Order: sequence, then C-alpha cells, then structure tokens
Amino acid sequence: MSMPFNNRNNNHGSSNILFRLFSFCFIYLFHFRGSLTLLHEWLHWTFKEKKPKAGKILEELKHRIDRPLAAILTLNTSAHTFGAAGVGAKVVEIFGDHTLAFASIVLTLTMLIATEMIPKTFGALYWKKLAPVSAYCIQFLIWVTYPFVVSFEYIAKLLARGKTHDKITEEEIKLILEEGSQAGVIREAEHDMVESIFRLGNRRVGILMIPRMDIEWLDLNHHTEELLKQINISPHNRFPVCDGELDKVIGLVTTKDVLNEILKTGKFDLKTLVKAPLFVPENMRVVQLLDLFKKTPDHIALVTDEYGGVQGLITLHDVLESIVGDVPSTSILPETQIIQRKDGSWLVDGMLPIDELKEQFDFDSLPEEEKGTYRTLGGFCMRQIGSIPNIGDTFTWQKFRFRVVKMNGRRVEKVLIHYLS
Repeated sequence: MSMPFNNRNNNHGSSNILFRLFSFCFIYLFHFRGSLTLLHEWLHWTFKEKKPKAGKILEELKHRIDRPLAAILTLNTSAHTFGAAGVGAKVVEIFGDHTLAFASIVLTLTMLIATEMIPKTFGALYWKKLAPVSAYCIQFLIWVTYPFVVSFEYIAKLLARGKTHDKITEEEIKLILEEGSQAGVIREAEHDMVESIFRLGNRRVGILMIPRMDIEWLDLNHHTEELLKQINISPHNRFPVCDGELDKVIGLVTTKDVLNEILKTGKFDLKTLVKAPLFVPENMRVVQLLDLFKKTPDHIALVTDEYGGVQGLITLHDVLESIVGDVPSTSILPETQIIQRKDGSWLVDGMLPIDELKEQFDFDSLPEEEKGTYRTLGGFCMRQIGSIPNIGDTFTWQKFRFRVVKMNGRRVEKVLIHYLS
C-alpha cells in the first residue's frame, strides 16, 4: 500500500534534481557566455580611470586572452555535456524513454535562447555595468580551472609558434566609429573628421597642393606700383617672390611685412623682406609635412618634383580643409566639389583627389593609380581618354559614364558622371 506514495516521493525528488541540474546549467552558462562578449580589445581602457582595479584585470585578460577563453570554454563544455546528460537521464526516469527526443529538442532550444542569445545580448547592451563584475568572476574561474588553462596555453603556443599578437586595426576602429555614429553617440561631423584623419595618413602632398598654374607669385622685375596693385587686389597674404619665373624662387613675403616697411620708410624692397622658403617633395606624406609645420612659424611650403621644378604650393590651411572640410577665408568662398543633380548624375570638380573619388563612387582601385601618374579626377580623365580632353569627350568605367563638360585651358575643370543602370 505504500508503493504509490513512495513513487510520488521518488518522482518529486527526481523533479527537484532535474530542476536543480537545469538551473545550475542555465545560471552558469548565462553568466559566462555573456562574459565572452565583454572580452573586447579596447574594453580595459574604459575602466582604467574610473575603476582601476577592474581595468587592470581586464587588461591582463586582454593581453592573455587564451586564459579566459580556456577557462570559460572548459566549464561551458562541461556544463553542456553533463547538464544535457543529467537532465536527459532524469527526464527518462520521470517520464519514460518515449519523451527523450522531445525533451532533447526542448532542452536544445532553451539552451540556445537562454544561454547563448540572451546573455550575449545582455553583454553587448550592458557591458559597462557587467564588465567589472565579470572581470573578477573570470579571474576566479581561471583559478578554478587552472590545470585546463595551462594545458590549453601549452597547446596554443605550439600551434601559434612565432606568431605575434595582432594589435587593434584601423578597420576595427572605423567599425566602432560607424556603430557609434549609427547609435547617435558620435556625431556625423566627428565621424567624418576621424575618417579624414585616417585617410590623411595615406595621402601625399601632391594631392592637396595648389597646382603650379594657380600659384600667385611676385616678380622682382616688376615695378613697385605693379607689385602694390597685385598685392592689393589679391585675396592672399603670402606670396612666393621669384626672379622672372616661378622656378627661380628667391623667398616668401607677407603683405604685413610689405605694409610695415612702407609705413616706416615710404617704400619697400622685396629682396630685403623675403624669408627662406620651405621646399618639400611632392611624394612626401602629409603627416610628415605637419611635423615640419610644427617646427616653423611660416606654415607654407613650395612643392617640387624630382628635377627641382616647382609643381605647387601647400599651406596648413589646405591640410586642415582635408580633415574638417572646406573652411572659407575672409574673401574666398569654397566651391562644392561634388554636386548631385536631380537626374541622379554628379557634377564633379576636376581637381577632386582620386582617393575621394574612389570613396564617393565605391571604386576599389583605379587604373595605374599605384604608379602615381595622376592624382585627381582630371588626371584620371586624361589617362582614360589618352590625350588632353575636349569638352564633350566621354568614356565609361565600371558602370559609370564620365563626360568632360568644362575645360580651363588644358585642365579638366568639370566632369559629369552618370551611373549606367
């Protein structure tokens, strides 16, 4: 007569064990699967000042990433294996063999949602709150599973012999910026500036310089009245001073120095006012030019080719514009280089640098760009056409049609670009 009562007790006890097994696996996996999401390359920097202890632990975990991974994956595998076996055995004991398949499906789906998707989502959304606590928990977990951690380290060293740890890459930083911009944490203007700084690292001086034909210079052989008239109507306040031609540069002079000399003596002599110019090669990196500008008060340089001829002029203002966009001076308003028209085409300035052209139209590369034979859209058009273009000349490149619509002498000034659907 006592058998039904004993069976009920046994079933009740088995149910308790089943519940405890499942709860243990769930709680353990929930916490440590979420912890995997927190092991970012850059995370420790966030806590170095506000929570230095947690930040230090996270930094150690980041530098020896194989240890936390070994600890978490060891217990993760153990919990999955023993949890599934234990829960399966208890299900069969309580409900019978015929329920095992159904119980396995339910257990798998529950584990997938409750111990994979939810904890990793929590880790991604609430990493600031979870990271300090998880740092201490992972450190304790490493101590508990130390024999497995050491074994994993040894195997990892054998497999990765001679390979150095990869640092965070530029692409990863760009991805973080993109995510921050989409989330509204980083403003669009800030995002664009950081992108421009990364682009600046690969740019050469020749891309940003004012071309030779646009340089305004003062000729020593001109009369004083002519020079004063030229200085007065010019929007610039600094000029190269040359002896008859641009390649014979004597130095640089500012309108302020000329005015001061006139106020003092009533006349001026350019030869006595010029300062030694800064010459840089056209293939110099822009970041190197910035270092030079830091060492000189005159933030202007003349750009030369391999033969010593002057090819252009570049100022700190030009470099600044490449980072923050067009910055109008007191007298010159910037012209937008890319204008999208109502029909879907683009009217593009011929002086648009090729790296910006590639970014705007998603080109991976352009023909022979690595040879440095051209730096702008105008140069690209000349290369594709094979000669100095005429207005109306057209060519096609990667589903885009390019048509020269305006010339300035021998220079391509405007190009109309159509997407060929």
